[in-house]
Amino acid sequence: MHILFKWSYNYGKPQRKLIYRKDFSEEWVISFFKTSWIFFPYCIAGVFYFLFPPYCRTGIMVRMNVLADALKCINNAEKRGKRQVLIRPCSKVIVRFLTVMMKHGYIGEFEIIDDHRAGKIVVNLTGRLNKCGVISPRFDLQLKDLEKWQNNLLPSRQFGYIVLTTSAGIMDHEEARRKHTGGKILGFFF
Repeated sequence: MHILFKWSYNYGKPQRKLIYRKDFSEEWVISFFKTSWIFFPYCIAGVFYFLFPPYCRTGIMVRMNVLADALKCINNAEKRGKRQVLIRPCSKVIVRFLTVMMKHGYIGEFEIIDDHRAGKIVVNLTGRLNKCGVISPRFDLQLKDLEKWQNNLLPSRQFGYIVLTTSAGIMDHEEARRKHTGGKILGFFF
């Protein structure tokens, strides 16, 4: 008994089917390629796909900015009026950003769940947050430029915070001004 692979097409997507033939002959192969010669390049591509699958898969999406995804999830859940939101994956930058937000009362407590993968965070929302976002790329921020960034990002002078990453850790702009340190801008919330 001979096993042969035949390629069939379902809505333009190649599908591999096993064909078991007892009377395998050259005539069958010749007649198959005579009738389906137009699909031959797709057959070669399919063989390449099964031999080297990591190089052929184009449908895999990669997270480019984990912090931006997390803040967008929080923003969307807050707009929908949710009480909790699940963020994944977890990272140290996200945890410290959320700590700054929690310290100022814009979100409630959050819980880090270790799932032996990338981790998850469950954030309790208070309904106080209007908007939060990421500034990309992470521009250098000196103390003399802080006023300009405040005017551009925040709605009013005494309302909202800019989050910076500095040599002393991740903090808001008021704490950075008190510690007299600059850094790179991560994002904002108000």
